[in-house]
Amino acid sequence: MKMTGHSILNFLNLIYVSLRPVESCWSVLLITSRLVINAADREIKMDDETHSPVSSSLTARELEVLGHIADGLSNREIAHELTLTLGTVKWHTRQIYNKLGVNSRTQAVAHAQAVGLFDTKPAPSTSPTFQPQHNLPAQITSFIGREQEIAEIKALLSSRRLLTLTGSPGTGKTRLSLQVAEQVINDFKHGVFFVELAPLQDPTLVVHTIAHAIESARFANEPADRTSATLKSLIHKLSGKKVLLILDNYEHVLDAANVVADLLAALPQLTVMITSREALFLTTEKSAS
Repeated sequence: MKMTGHSILNFLNLIYVSLRPVESCWSVLLITSRLVINAADREIKMDDETHSPVSSSLTARELEVLGHIADGLSNREIAHELTLTLGTVKWHTRQIYNKLGVNSRTQAVAHAQAVGLFDTKPAPSTSPTFQPQHNLPAQITSFIGREQEIAEIKALLSSRRLLTLTGSPGTGKTRLSLQVAEQVINDFKHGVFFVELAPLQDPTLVVHTIAHAIESARFANEPADRTSATLKSLIHKLSGKKVLLILDNYEHVLDAANVVADLLAALPQLTVMITSREALFLTTEKSAS
């Protein structure tokens, strides 16, 4: 059939009208796809911007705790591994949860792996890997003489776990004990702690005073453990740790001699050096005057 120019024009118009809905649908789909893709890109970007600063805000200690969590250690095992109290580990764990926006150990580890927190290892330290903790008071004057006494006391400390320096008031027992402590500090991996007992009148406060001295020295920049200072809690703090305690002026609280005996019995790595006008008369005690 022969088609005229008019009929051809009508046919083309029909095709155009027929295709217009299809073209419109494809246009709508294309626009919608682009909107979805842009929204997804913005969400990913916002997610990256949200997580990156949060993750980087974790302190070195929190990252260390998080690493042990990933290794499957319990809070108590982490406390033992890092020489922290159980309460301090729990506090760090809560900080990790808050900063990562999670509610459980599993979520914390999954988030850390997703953002690559475990991919970056801390740079090797050029300083010694361990510095013993201590609270030894700074000495204003130089210590001159008494080298023979110092050598003898150091030798006794290497073989005896309870050493009492006895003598009359003003003979320099405290100063001598501090001088010895400074020279043996590296022999006690977990610290040397000086405990001043002269102000005490109540022997029942000895345990609290020892615990307070250790806490103040070791956790000055961390939250204090709110556990009451009992003999049991003090033993828990020192369990498995090689520590030297210097208990100064014990003559004021001789009725608390059993505290020293109980600590030594429960803590095989503990060494105690006492200054006192009188000996404690414990079975494991070695006196030097």
